[in-house]
Parts: sequence; structure tokens; C-alpha cells
Amino acid sequence: MKLMFEFTQIASAFLTESKLDLKSAKLLFENGIYSRAIYFAHQSSEKAIWIPSGEYNEDDAREAIRKADFILNSLMEFIVSNLGNYPEK
Repeated sequence: MKLMFEFTQIASAFLTESKLDLKSAKLLFENGIYSRAIYFAHQSSEKAIWIPSGEYNEDDAREAIRKADFILNSLMEFIVSNLGNYPEK
């Protein structure tokens, strides 16, 4: 049982860090520091996608891939709308 408690603490810490990274990204963006805003936005999404739970199964892997795909597609749409083009997937 102690092992699950440790995983719960780790998952909670990942979520906390993810939220702080996103807050940092927003503050950096608001202050025109775009390269760092992108970096922290990436860090936030990466931590939110992968939260340690101790045991993983096929559904967990499928969900992580779905989330990563969503983030990648959203980023590509952002780049296209702001830069005009992006290489093929």
C-alpha cells in the first residue's frame, strides 16, 4: 500500500509542476518572451501527458499517444496560422 501512496504523491507533484509551467508560459507570453513561453508550454504539456502511476497498460499508452498527437497537431496548426506553412507530417 505504501507504494501506491508514493505514486500518488509523484502524480500530484507532476500535476503541480505542470500547472506552474503553464502559468510561467502565460506570464512569459504576456511579456513578449516567446521562445521561453513555448519552452514552458511544452514542459507543461509533457508533464500533463505522462503522470507516473506505477503500472501502465495498453489503454494508458493509447491515451498518452492520443494526447501527444493532439498537442502536435495543435502546434502545427499554430505554426501554419502564424508562419504560413509547415513541412508535411
